[in-house]
Amino acid sequence: MASFMHQFGRSKSVIKRSKKHLEEALYKRLFKDGSSEISVRQQLNLFLKSKKKVYKWEVDDTLKILRTRNRFYPALKLSETMAERGINKTVSDQAIHLDLVAKGIND
Repeated sequence: MASFMHQFGRSKSVIKRSKKHLEEALYKRLFKDGSSEISVRQQLNLFLKSKKKVYKWEVDDTLKILRTRNRFYPALKLSETMAERGINKTVSDQAIHLDLVAKGIND
């Protein structure tokens, strides 16, 4: 059974991606200059301008990290941009988006 999961399990390895996707994880790219609000926003803007593709699980992980570090505006911007690019939102993604909108208004 373990070999079946190993063979057909979803791999999140950055090495196995094609060149059309990011070479490094999105959250690592956003936090490469530190975790300050300004540096995260700058890195997010660079990513959004690059038009590179990213996996949905990677966006979800990045949103989770941004939310835990109280970076609500970049998380909201990432969520909206990915929806515009055509990533299908699940019910939980929609709930996270509404939570980000509410926290963005309060800040």
